[in-house]
Amino acid sequence: MKKGIGLLTAGLAVGAGLMYFFDPDRGHSRRTRVRERTSSAMRSAGDAISKRSRNIGNRLKGIAHDTRALLSREGEAPSDELLMQRVRSEIGHWVANAQAVEVQANQGHVVLNGIVEESEMRSLLDHVKNIRGVLDIESHLQLVH
Repeated sequence: MKKGIGLLTAGLAVGAGLMYFFDPDRGHSRRTRVRERTSSAMRSAGDAISKRSRNIGNRLKGIAHDTRALLSREGEAPSDELLMQRVRSEIGHWVANAQAVEVQANQGHVVLNGIVEESEMRSLLDHVKNIRGVLDIESHLQLVH
């Protein structure tokens, strides 16, 4: 009895759907709208998957690069120029006016000169000291309130 009611209900639902989509007056526009929405959803899903894949690929490349660098140059210190570039890059992430900070490096010893916001100082120094190759930091930064 329950099986018969379930089949009857399913049959009614399929019939109603067919009538909805094959209606002589509006069926064509309904089918077109469903096709367009499905295509749009598929494109959006494809774009999201593509972005996520590129992101994961880039992260894996970065991890591989860092691992190779650690294994091949375990005790090797970076050049002063490379260290200054690393520090400038980090400054750009943590200081609003990165151009106001001058960086000097000498065998792992980093000297910072310039002007920074007081609220940026602690974060900047914490991040710079964690850069690979930085042995110590000498700060001559002037604070602005």
